[in-house]
Amino acid sequence: LSVDPERSILLAAAAVRKAPTPEALFALRRALDDSPLRARMPSVGQQTLNYWGPSISYSPDGARLAEGSQDGYVRIFQAGSGRLFRSIHIGGQAPIVQYSPDGSALAVGGSRDVRIVDPRTGATKLVAHIHPYGACAYFCDANEFAFSPNGSVLYIADGTNAVRWNLRTNRVSLLTPSGGLAG
Repeated sequence: LSVDPERSILLAAAAVRKAPTPEALFALRRALDDSPLRARMPSVGQQTLNYWGPSISYSPDGARLAEGSQDGYVRIFQAGSGRLFRSIHIGGQAPIVQYSPDGSALAVGGSRDVRIVDPRTGATKLVAHIHPYGACAYFCDANEFAFSPNGSVLYIADGTNAVRWNLRTNRVSLLTPSGGLAG
């Protein structure tokens, strides 16, 4: 129970299916009562190990959870129940996700570009034709997407390079290691 709560529930449920004895039912009830797990997200299938993604990002109010994946979809779940709220087809790998500070936008990065998507409707608002892990040499993760506090700028970085995308003007700039903008 303390080492792998989910496995405890699965084993106890299998025992109940095989023989619904009082002991098996008690084991299942105890596993459920003791488990810190409240919801399990549906599987997004096999993911390729490329040192990036899939990633998740909570909405600022904690009500939703966006999950990027390498199958070309971003899925948004109700955080409390794990139920699917919206599935957004990006077309191409889309494992990097990050909510804006006010929750009105979702940055999505993948194999083709970086997009700003409306998480309520799934509509793409802006597209920057930069390879998110081109800006990041070979790979990125969600910690390398950061919105400015007011949500008007998205930064994309690895440990060497950084890109600044002004979402109001749709201008993309490469930041130099000295902190300035590149020509």
